Amino acid sequence: MKKRMLVCFLMLMMASGVYVHAETDDRYADIPRKSSMTLVSPQNGDGVQVHNLIDIEVEGRNLSSIQVLITWEDQRMVLEESGTQMKTSAQLPATNAPVTVTAYGYPVSDGQSELLEAQVTLKTPRETLIDSMIAQAKADYGNKSKNFLRAEKSADAGMCKNFVMRMFTTYKDDYEMLAFPGVDIFMPLNDSPENCAPYRYGVQWRVEEASDGNCFDTVYAFRYDSDQSKEENRALARKMLENVQRGDCFQLVGVCEDFNSPHSLIFIEDYDAQTDRLQWTDCNMKGTRIDGERWGWVQYGTTRTVEWMLDTICRARNGATLYRLREDIVFK
Repeated sequence: MKKRMLVCFLMLMMASGVYVHAETDDRYADIPRKSSMTLVSPQNGDGVQVHNLIDIEVEGRNLSSIQVLITWEDQRMVLEESGTQMKTSAQLPATNAPVTVTAYGYPVSDGQSELLEAQVTLKTPRETLIDSMIAQAKADYGNKSKNFLRAEKSADAGMCKNFVMRMFTTYKDDYEMLAFPGVDIFMPLNDSPENCAPYRYGVQWRVEEASDGNCFDTVYAFRYDSDQSKEENRALARKMLENVQRGDCFQLVGVCEDFNSPHSLIFIEDYDAQTDRLQWTDCNMKGTRIDGERWGWVQYGTTRTVEWMLDTICRARNGATLYRLREDIVFK
């Protein structure tokens, strides 16, 4: 009976011009595919590599092509690849300028017209060298076999200047100066007592020419002047310390609770104006004697106020010199 009533109802609807349509089955309709792109390499924090190489890797989905634009100073390099992936290397001429890598992904024509983009700016070779030096100091500090060293004789690894030089010489062979290609770079030794006079030995490095390979600039030299007041001397020294930058080398002669002698260190952070503090790594500021021989500790993250350092160096015949890697450091 119910079936007969349903048939009659449908016939009546058709007779009156009203049609019943079945729902469309869209389970198998095409779904637009989303395009995507990832710049796998290089990433933030990376730098140009030895021999001025950059490893490029881009991964994407639903792309017709990929383009990578590399720019530095007023120069550019363009790399292109069809499809969804790119994996290659680019070699640049030696440069000390920041290098920017920009990847562009071109979507397959699917109604999505927006160009995909990813960009990173690489560290300069100079920044990479500084990072390597500081990372090596941190590693030595954390290594029980390397953080306590003999510091009795001038050639001992635990001597403060030898520690600073080792952080540099470990990596220096990969670098040169843009202004002097082919010249081996070096860090000068401490100057002689005669050349330091009338100040104490260790207040400065030897004066060496950049054309010969000295890749450090003297950015500030403070010498305590007994003809000026204590306050005037401290003001001059403070000006130097407030200009400290990460990676700067500091050669000083001073007196504090840990030493009364020359000392060398590397600053691992810029001067912090908010806290008025300096932070560095060194060796043999703190030490002890074993069987009559001096042994020194490697320190990392040592933090003192500027006032502490002023108390240390602002004394008669004392002083300090601030050295900085030249800006034109490049990879060979």
